[in-house]
Amino acid sequence: AAATHAIPFVFGCQTSETGLFITQLEAGIMGMSARSETLTYAMSKKGKVSHNMFSLCFRKEYHYNKTGVHAGMMTIGGEAAKVYHDM
Repeated sequence: AAATHAIPFVFGCQTSETGLFITQLEAGIMGMSARSETLTYAMSKKGKVSHNMFSLCFRKEYHYNKTGVHAGMMTIGGEAAKVYHDM
C-alpha cells in the first residue's frame, strides 16, 4: 500500500514553460543528487525503504508520440531485477 511509504516531502515547483520545453517531445529530463535533501535519502532516513539507493533502467523505444512511451523505470530503495529483466 502506498500509505506505508508516504513521507512529508517538498519538491521543486515549475510555474511556466518556454522554448523547447513546450515544442519538443519529452526526453526524460531528471535531476538527481547525493545530498541529504533528496527523496531517496528522506525515505531511507524515515525507514520507508530498506536502502538509501535508487536504480534506473532505460531502453530504446522506437515508437512514441505525445501521449508517452514506456521506455524505462525508476525504483527507490533497492532494485527490481525481475521487472527490469522483463522489459
